[in-house]
Formats: sequence, C-alpha cells, structure tokens
Amino acid sequence: MSPEMTISSPERTGPETRPFTSRVSLEQICDAPRGDMNAYGATPLDRVATLTQQLELRLDLQELTYRGIPDDAPLEVYSYIHSIFIRRFNKRGEANEENFVTSLHYADYQECLDPEVVEIVDLARFGQASPAELLLVREQLGIRSIELACLSHPYGANIEMLDEMRFAIEYAISLYGGEYFETPETIFCVKEAIDEVDGVPDFTNGVLMTRKSTLGVLDDGTVIKERSSFVLRTDEASGFDQTIIKRLQTELMKDPAMDWMKWLIQEGNLDMISAVLLNSNDFSRAIPVSSTAYAFHSETTRRVYETVKESRTERAEEFRRGSPAINAVLTNDDELGLHRSQQQGFSKENVAMMEEDILDEEAMRTINRSGSYRDL
Repeated sequence: MSPEMTISSPERTGPETRPFTSRVSLEQICDAPRGDMNAYGATPLDRVATLTQQLELRLDLQELTYRGIPDDAPLEVYSYIHSIFIRRFNKRGEANEENFVTSLHYADYQECLDPEVVEIVDLARFGQASPAELLLVREQLGIRSIELACLSHPYGANIEMLDEMRFAIEYAISLYGGEYFETPETIFCVKEAIDEVDGVPDFTNGVLMTRKSTLGVLDDGTVIKERSSFVLRTDEASGFDQTIIKRLQTELMKDPAMDWMKWLIQEGNLDMISAVLLNSNDFSRAIPVSSTAYAFHSETTRRVYETVKESRTERAEEFRRGSPAINAVLTNDDELGLHRSQQQGFSKENVAMMEEDILDEEAMRTINRSGSYRDL
C-alpha cells in the first residue's frame, strides 16, 4: 500500500475545527467515477430528506420485478422476489441512516469539518456521492459501515452495470493506496426459505442466498466488501437435485432445531451449485436481486458501540416507534404511514427525529454469523 495516499486526519476528541489533511486531494476524490440513483448510486444517508426521491426510485425499480420472469418459475418465486425487493430496499435505507446518525462525529460535523468536506457529506446525504467520496465521509465522520454503491438487478436486468460499479470501487480503493483483491475471498450463505407452511420453512421452491466477497482493504483497517443477493430455485422444473431437499426434510424430522441453513451449504453444497450457475449467467435458476458494495471498519464499530451503548435501548425503541411510518410511505402505504405518524405525534417537520441516534444491533454481529464458506 502507498502511505502517501492514505487519509491521515488528526485524532478528534472535541468540538474544535478539524481540518482536512488527506494527502489525496479533494479534486482527485471528487473526480472519481460515480453512479447515480438510476445506475449504481449509493443509498442516501438521509432518508427523511429524500423520501419523495426514494419513493419514485422504488416505484421505478419495482417495475423490473415484473420483467424477465422465467417461464417455468413457480408463482411463489415471482411473488417472493417482488416482496423481498421492497423489504431489502427499505432495510438498506434504514441501515445506512442508522450508521450515519450514530457516527462518532455526527453531532458536530457541520461546524468542525472543512466546508468542502461538508459539501461532500451533503452529497452522501442525498445519494449523490461517489464510492471515493463515501470512503472519505466514513473516515471523517467515524461511520462504522457505509454503503458505497448499490445496483438493483432482479432477474438479471441491468446486471451489465455491475462491471462499471466494480471499477468505481477498485478505483476508489486504489486512489487511497489500498489493496484491491483480484481474486477475492467469497462466502455463500443461505438466508431463508422463500416459503413457509404453518410457520415451518418450506424449501420446495427456493431459498434466498447471499454471496459476499472481500474486494479490498485500506491501510487504516477499512474493509470493502460486496454482497449480492439472489434466489436459488429448488423446484423440480429448475432441475435442482430433489434428493437434497428430501435429505434435509429427513434431517429436520430427526432434529427440528438443526441449523438447516448451514446444512444446505455444508452437506447440500449450495455454495458450489450457486457459484457454477452465477458464473455461467444462468439467471433462470440462480435469480439475481441486487448487489451492494460497502466499507466496514471494526475499530470504529467498537468505538460507536461503546459511545452509544448506555442509551442504546432507548434509541432503539424510538426507532421502532418511528421507522414504520417512513417504511409505510416507501412501500406506498400512505394510509398506514399517516396513521402511525399521527399516532406517535410526528409531523413532517420533526419526522427526522424518528431516525436519529439509532444503533442497529444486528449490524454489530459478524456478517458471517451463518453458513460456512469455501474459497472459489
């Protein structure tokens, strides 16, 4: 790595002005490749300020879930992809803003950072920042994890933009003197079955999976990862080996509490099956949903956790009360959104308070908490 290219801001402990001291110029950072919300632009850090924009975007992108459906796909697969797209769209917005408002320097960044850097933060708030600018925002504000880019590609629509997105990530890593991995470590995880019967997972049509790859690291310890979500079809028409499903059902009868997600990786070899299908662009059987690149810093996570842990429960409860109102709007359920806003006493002017100072405890867990992996 090249230390002369690394951000080297001074230690920040008080509200005093904190000048930008990076040896990478702001001009270089601002000239880096960027996407937009119709391509691979990152999710805004400020959901409240971008509600209208995000609703319009969600409606536009949702149209993609109606196209490219394999002729032989069960109705359950189509219905699930439509619903999971909305759910993940909302979750990304929640997680990004939670990480923003719980950052180490969120409270005073407007007064203490150079005006040029504050302008870049504003770009990030509105989803207009490049991956290189977002890496700067993460470091300057002390954000534990930040989305760098996101591409929605249900059924493979727009997936050709993935190479452009990855180039922008590689460019940003190189700009800061980091190390980009040409052959990244890749981990496949099973997240859930797409169906359930009487509360019991039903594997007969498909499972939601993720493929996580470590794209690179910066010399300050920032790790850059890519997470792709897809549905692996397991229905008979897809050609999936039905003996795997039967074996799993037999194991579950013996031990209903077994970790079936791990079993599908370790015994069912779904990681190898998925790798072959995705590498051959067989999107009728391994159906892509979205890909997200993000930057994570473990030491910042520890410091954020220590900073907010005393008020974590109170803040989490405040978020639970308020977040459904915003999600209802984003899912176009205006009646539900209005009802919950009035019930909690939130107006348009103070709805921003619902999202402030939230700690997503789920994000504090290791991202590899389920499944095993093989290097591919």
